[in-house]
Amino acid sequence: LVCFRLKVKLDGGPRATPSLSSQGNGNKLTEKLLTSINDSGQIHVTQAMVNEMFIIRFALCAPNASEYDMHLAFQIIQT
Repeated sequence: LVCFRLKVKLDGGPRATPSLSSQGNGNKLTEKLLTSINDSGQIHVTQAMVNEMFIIRFALCAPNASEYDMHLAFQIIQT
């Protein structure tokens, strides 16, 4: 199981901390990514909320899953 979300670029330099506003934008962007991935029909991912952060959950648990399947899924998620 791999859980991830999109990282929102913060203004304010390297010491900037995420605000609720940037967290909300990250939630919206991550949700759009999830929808895009699932709408492609190539792989299926699920969602969860952790500390008010929307995250994508991906599990590769088919008994016959291969390393190729992992790389293909990663490629789909990146595009």
